[in-house]
Order: sequence, then structure tokens, then C-alpha cells
Amino acid sequence: MRELRALPCSFGGILSFYALIHVRRDQVVSVLREMWRVLIPAGRLLLACHRGRGDVHAEERFGQPVSLDATLFEPDEVEEYITEAGFLVDETLVRQPYDFEYQAGRIYILATKAANP
Repeated sequence: MRELRALPCSFGGILSFYALIHVRRDQVVSVLREMWRVLIPAGRLLLACHRGRGDVHAEERFGQPVSLDATLFEPDEVEEYITEAGFLVDETLVRQPYDFEYQAGRIYILATKAANP
């Protein structure tokens, strides 16, 4: 995500589901700007991420050992990052967690590439 192997204006849309959780807050805008770079004018971004505050670390998932770090976001925070990266936020939806989920829900944002970041 930090260095997409694509020419500028190569894609009409990007679907980014739960990828930003693997990016530190101080790097989110630069990752989103890279997505902006490869989108055509008025290209669309559909982004989903886990809702919450702070960061989480896990040593086990589904009975298997792992080393997982994830960044949690609030809707207004993600909207601010998206706007700073040069997108216009079209719509934001928040889904409450399912019974089996440990997070505080999910955030879905649809955005359009603006003229300049």
C-alpha cells in the first residue's frame, strides 16, 4: 500500500477492506495519498476498517500463535485522513459488531478522488 506498482491514474476504483488496520496512524495519510495517486480523476475509494480507539495486539487468533498489531479508528478520524489525502467523503456508514466480534463495529467509507491532495 505504501508503494503501489501502478502508474498514476491507472484505476477507476480501489476496494480497501480492513487493510488500514495494519498501518500506523502517522502513516495513514501517506498510504491514502498513494491510493489517490493511482486513481483516475473522480476515481472511487471504498474503505472499511475496524472501529475503536487505540491499538490492539494479539498473540493468538483462532487457536493459532500470531503476532498481530492492529490500529483501530473512529469514523470522524478516518474521514479526516481521507480528506487530507485528497478525497471527498461521499458517505460513511457504521455497522455495530456481530455477537462473535470483539471490536466495536466496522466503518465503511465511500470517497471520490478530488482534483488535488
